[in-house]
Amino acid sequence: VAHSGGPPLAIYLLPQRLDKTVFAGTSAIVFMLCNIAKQVPYLYLGVLEPRNLAAIAAAAPVVPLGVWIGRRFHDRIDEARLYLWCHLLLVAIGLLVFAVAYSGLGLTEDHLAAWLLIGGYGAYTGLTDGVGKAWVSRLLPAESQGTGQGIFQGVLGAGVLVAGLWAGFAWNGDGHLPLVVSGMVAGVIGLVLLVSPDRAAPAA
Repeated sequence: VAHSGGPPLAIYLLPQRLDKTVFAGTSAIVFMLCNIAKQVPYLYLGVLEPRNLAAIAAAAPVVPLGVWIGRRFHDRIDEARLYLWCHLLLVAIGLLVFAVAYSGLGLTEDHLAAWLLIGGYGAYTGLTDGVGKAWVSRLLPAESQGTGQGIFQGVLGAGVLVAGLWAGFAWNGDGHLPLVVSGMVAGVIGLVLLVSPDRAAPAA
C-alpha cells in the first residue's frame, strides 16, 4: 500500500487539466515528499541497514539515465496523447480490479473472502468513475460539458441495467456464472488497455 500511490494521485490530478509539465512536476514533488516521510519508519524498522544502503548506492548511478529518458519522453509526447494514456491505464487498472473481485466472488465459498472482495470492488469505482468524467470533460468544449456528461452517465446507467438483467437471468441457482464471465471479460479488456494503450485509443 505504501508504494501504490500513483493511481490515487492520478485520479486527483487528471481532472485538474494541468499542463503536462506541471502534471509531471507535481507528481515528482508529491512522491519526493512521500519518500522523505518514509525514512522515519524505515529507520525505526531497521530497513536502512548497511547492506540495503550499499544496494541503494550501487543503483544510484542509474538514476540520471532514468531522468534523461523520462525527460526525452516527456518532451516528445503530445500532451493530449499523454493524458489519453493516463486515462486508459487507470481504466485498465480499474477493470483488472473488477476482474479479480468478480471472478473471486464467483469462485469463492468463503464468507470472509467474499466480504474482502466486495470491499476491493470499491476500488474499481474509485479508479474509473472520476477518471471517466474527467476524460469526457477533457474531450468536450465548455458549452457541451453538460450534454456530454449527461450522455456519458446515461450510457453507463444503461450498461448497468443491461448487466443487471443479464446477471438476473443467468443467475441459475448459485450465481457463479455471471460473476466469473464478467470478471474474465473485464480482465481481457483491462489487459488489452494495459499492454497496448496506443492500439486501444481512438485515432487522433
